[in-house]
Amino acid sequence: MSRFDAVRKRLTETVTRWGGRASAAVSGVKPAVPPWVGRATSRASTLSVHVDPAALKSALEAYWVRAVQTVGVPDRLPREAAPGGERTLSPGVLHLSRAVELHLTQLHKLRDFARARDPIEAVHQLRVTSRRLRTFVDMFAPFTDPELAKAARTPLRKITRAVRDLRDADVQSQGLARRLQHATSEHERIALNHLLDRVRSRRLAYAKRAEKRLRKLDLGELGRALRGLLDQVALRVAAPAASYRLVAEVAYRPIVDEARARAPQAGELPTAESLHEFRLALKQLRYAAELIEPALNGSFEAIHDHAKRLQSLLGEHQDWVEFEKLVSKRRARAVRNGRETLAQGLEGILQGARRERESCRCRCLEECARLPGSALFGGFAPAAPNALPSPRV
Repeated sequence: MSRFDAVRKRLTETVTRWGGRASAAVSGVKPAVPPWVGRATSRASTLSVHVDPAALKSALEAYWVRAVQTVGVPDRLPREAAPGGERTLSPGVLHLSRAVELHLTQLHKLRDFARARDPIEAVHQLRVTSRRLRTFVDMFAPFTDPELAKAARTPLRKITRAVRDLRDADVQSQGLARRLQHATSEHERIALNHLLDRVRSRRLAYAKRAEKRLRKLDLGELGRALRGLLDQVALRVAAPAASYRLVAEVAYRPIVDEARARAPQAGELPTAESLHEFRLALKQLRYAAELIEPALNGSFEAIHDHAKRLQSLLGEHQDWVEFEKLVSKRRARAVRNGRETLAQGLEGILQGARRERESCRCRCLEECARLPGSALFGGFAPAAPNALPSPRV
């Protein structure tokens, strides 16, 4: 037997053996297999090496059935179009796709925040949009290609971090400007002007740094990664072993568990850091609920509204914590430099900030005490007719 005949024989035996084992598993799910399998097997007869077409078809079908059941058919393969040229998507997947596309558009629009009509609001929305898209990636990463999820997560983290300090400076600047309007003494006005000048100076540096970092990002690559994730989620939802409701619940459950674990426990006095971590977990819970709103049905409004209200209160507490750190640091420096008038004004502001922060902490704890009886950490309500709410922005 020639070497060529030996190779042909081994190839035929391997494919036949593979096809025999796979044929039983494919019989019930053949409608989910792409039509190109038939075209591929029909070309087998043109090969110089003879291959059993029936065995090859069964083997290819088995491979793609496993792909559909785990991740989904790769995006580069053609897919059947529904009548009228439109692919049929579940309302939940369509809602998710619209939300992601809307947030991508926002990123492109807000990237050059310095030229926006309201740069401060543009920075805020840019950070929020990046966090919403990060929540999408974190939620559905278990159903997609890990490398694709990494390709989307990395630039989104860079966007969030690029504007983090700038956003904090904007919040402090706005708060100081309001306090300056209601200053009751000359010492207080001197101290507030000193703080405001310092924060505005830092903001200029943060803005330049953020612009430089954002210019380096390739939003086109980010968009391709996010759309690839969307396609894989859509294919996973359409697989025989899954459904939109099942995928949404599995993706949502870890976020609910994380928020519940971060919530202050009865009888404990949480630190500022733990309250901040709870706030971040609530923020992700709120964004996750927005992404799977059709699956939550009647539970969505109660979950979303409570999370937003509590998140806002915890955010106010964190603002006071950061403001207190700023004033304390500047007061210590004024004392070291012998600037008594400035130090006296900053001391009064510091005492007021501590009172406000403690008052806000008490309100946070009162609200957290109501969590056990709320729907915030609730599950999925009974299925409702397929409605398509607008994505939250």
